[in-house]
Amino acid sequence: MNNQRISIRPYCEKDCQDLLPSFSSWNEMKYLLIEDYRIYDEESLAKDLSKWIEAGSQLYSVISNASQKVIGLLTLDDLDQRNRNCYLGICIVPAAQGQGLASESIEIFCNFLFDQMGLEMIVANTIEGNEASAKLMERCKFRFVGRLERAVIRDGKFLALNYYQRFREEPL
Repeated sequence: MNNQRISIRPYCEKDCQDLLPSFSSWNEMKYLLIEDYRIYDEESLAKDLSKWIEAGSQLYSVISNASQKVIGLLTLDDLDQRNRNCYLGICIVPAAQGQGLASESIEIFCNFLFDQMGLEMIVANTIEGNEASAKLMERCKFRFVGRLERAVIRDGKFLALNYYQRFREEPL
């Protein structure tokens, strides 16, 4: 899966070092939907990403074609082949943010999920306050469908989860 600027491939443990900036800063961590909300070092991140895979998450690395560095991570969770849907997550390292790479990654990945995996619906969510991700979802043709209040705690405060969905073809 690729375009001129990025390639997407299954995650491997050596990718962990390049992903560390997204998991080693409270500013980045506050918007990630992970169970163990904490600052990571390379060893603990590699261990937890392996646990995610063991628990059924599919992880994909986003690679900059120019630098050949890993610049992001896409997650595919709760894949339901029978009902043809899944949850999508994304994180782009801070140095690669603001360049349109997240939008490109999601577009390439959604096309793969619809065309190659035969899915009909993809769900994504963002944490309240993460306006950049909310705008990203809308740019990537995800439609806001609801909000779950008091769903996560960050910095001692309850925050809502905003839910988005995208269909292969928009229902009538």
